[in-house]
Amino acid sequence: MSNTNNNNGNPNKKMITISVRLFDEIQRKRTEQAIKMFNKIKSNIWELRSAAEASVVIFSLEDPGGEHFLKSCRKNKELTPVVFGTMNDSDCPWFIDQSADSSACMKILSQIASTFIQDNSFIDPEESVAGYCMDKIKRHVENNEYIRVDLHNNHYFYINRKRNQVYFDQPLHSALTLNDYVKKLQPLSLYNTRIKSITKSEFSKASTNKRNHNFNCFLWELVFAQNSMSLLDGINHSRFKLKKWPLLTQVKHDYNIVILSAFLIRFSSDITTIIEKTKISKTEVLKFINAAFLTDILVEPNSELIGSRHPVNLSPKVNRSLAPRILKRIL
Repeated sequence: MSNTNNNNGNPNKKMITISVRLFDEIQRKRTEQAIKMFNKIKSNIWELRSAAEASVVIFSLEDPGGEHFLKSCRKNKELTPVVFGTMNDSDCPWFIDQSADSSACMKILSQIASTFIQDNSFIDPEESVAGYCMDKIKRHVENNEYIRVDLHNNHYFYINRKRNQVYFDQPLHSALTLNDYVKKLQPLSLYNTRIKSITKSEFSKASTNKRNHNFNCFLWELVFAQNSMSLLDGINHSRFKLKKWPLLTQVKHDYNIVILSAFLIRFSSDITTIIEKTKISKTEVLKFINAAFLTDILVEPNSELIGSRHPVNLSPKVNRSLAPRILKRIL
């Protein structure tokens, strides 16, 4: 069984075969309608087939033969089961609540599709792994020192907030860079993702001989891995200024990041002015501001430093003259 088939209208477009194996006719038709709406509104990637021909099957454990069907799915690695019902007490990573409306169903379909096509362009930023980390994990770790984050497909990572470190499910001597790991996370769905606090001893045992990186750098990379962006909740600034340079030696960056860093170290500006002066796209500017916000290098909106033309807390002295030298080339 093939996971995807070519779209007859576009030979380069991949289709994912899906079946709705529900005995309740109303639930089956409603779920099939959500799939058709997804194809019409978001992306035409789902192809309805019979259960025997599909790569993804939505089924109910409560239907006759439901438990047996799930057991057969475990033996067939090419088949992705999606539990439909009031609760998911199985080990199946995908679940659709039977009370979910079409919009909720389409969000889950987006997440499932991203694991097949390796493309999250049709997933809203806040529904992606990065969006999740930028929001819920960031808030969670503020009150907990040791955190485990479980994604589906057996991916996980640990956070030590006190040390500002994130530990990945990779060996200590893995050649995988921080940017590589973030790219690896991107196609993963957040559905059924779990965050939990763990004890110091649990963390010590789990993180031994695991690859680790700076947590703020991790958040920075996650922001820039997004395809689109809007300002995150909690950013109440009307003007923006940096209090220090980003950790550019530890994260992947391009010339635009250097320009934005230099500009906002030197000046306090609103988004329109930043775009106009730097000639950098709005999406990239918003990503930069979000990354700066998450990594705590933005000056507070009510700070008197917002109106200052001088860099703040910059050391060593060489950094004080770096911004003017860079900006002289573009302004």
